[in-house]
Amino acid sequence: MEITIAKLVDSKIGYTIKREFNYQGIREGFVISQSIAPLAKIDSSAEILLTISKGEDSYSIFESRPSDEEYEITSIKQYRYKSKEVINSTTKPSSPTSFTLNSSTPTGKYTGWVDGTWSDSQPSISDSNTEKLSSKDQYRFYYFACDAGHRKPYCNTKCDSCALSVSVYSYNETWIDSAGTSLSYSNYNGDKKIITLDGQKWFFESAGTSNGLTNGTTGQPNKKLYCKSTRAEFIDYIYLSENWSD
Repeated sequence: MEITIAKLVDSKIGYTIKREFNYQGIREGFVISQSIAPLAKIDSSAEILLTISKGEDSYSIFESRPSDEEYEITSIKQYRYKSKEVINSTTKPSSPTSFTLNSSTPTGKYTGWVDGTWSDSQPSISDSNTEKLSSKDQYRFYYFACDAGHRKPYCNTKCDSCALSVSVYSYNETWIDSAGTSLSYSNYNGDKKIITLDGQKWFFESAGTSNGLTNGTTGQPNKKLYCKSTRAEFIDYIYLSENWSD
């Protein structure tokens, strides 16, 4: 009790004892409550009501009045700071523990191109930075086989090698990226030409001759194929964590 009063005197703060109570378990000089809020400024006209422990078995309530000087209640300052973590990724990652996503920034850097599958259906392109379309022509080569397996360019006839039947149902075809005329070939009966692919005979039509299709075309049939390739852009995902420190 005397220590607390001495501090009031040293601080030039006047006081009067209003009333006393018995109270157990509180050490002497302990401020139980005060009538002014922390961080508040007080002047000489203010009245402050302090409840201060008198010792082990009682406490007193004081009414104190400051001198003509101003006083500010002591406080502890804390400072806010932010931690930043940047994750470079092509897809949005999970937030690190205690961090939240603040922003994302495209970097202008990309992965390599990944090719899709080739198809005769042309896909759409929605973003020229991450998608591109490739195309190519393929050309048909074919054969019919007799019952002995001899390859021929015609069907519903006799094989000129063994005289066995060449059925229409023995038809086989393959498509490659090169036209027959760009390869090493030989003439076969004028309207057909023959080449060797992987050690086997294949045939294709001479220019201007029938190819058996119903679309009105002549010569070796060809078709356009398309492939959509994609890549991903790297994004800087910026995460922040807010903390407080003394």
